[in-house]
Amino acid sequence: VERRRIYDIVNVLESVG
Repeated sequence: VERRRIYDIVNVLESVG
C-alpha cells in the first residue's frame, strides 16, 4: 500500500491551497 506517498502529495496540496 502506498498510502504514505498519497499523504505526502495531499500534504503538499493542502500546503499550497
